[in-house]
Amino acid sequence: MRDDHFGFNYTWADLAPIRGLVAFVIVFQFIGLGLGALFHRFPSTLDSAWFGGAIATLPAFVGGLLLQLKLNRPSITQNKRMVWHFGLVATALFVFALAMPILGYGE
Repeated sequence: MRDDHFGFNYTWADLAPIRGLVAFVIVFQFIGLGLGALFHRFPSTLDSAWFGGAIATLPAFVGGLLLQLKLNRPSITQNKRMVWHFGLVATALFVFALAMPILGYGE
């Protein structure tokens, strides 16, 4: 991992110790994308797909974290900063997606 002026910059190799968490989130984001595209919440298919993927991110992070704890508990504590950043991004995506219909986006 190499720090940049934002405080973090990860490569795919850096994610290897928490691959269970990362894989779980990616799979569920794609499921969310598919469901979002299938059940249109917004006029645009792209917006609906993004919404589905973003909504799926936080629950997938929690599920992936539980999976990672079961697979390799020490990797969570050894990569605490990366897991925190991942969790913050998952939370931000979830909150932004929830705000879309509340703010009347797409109406």
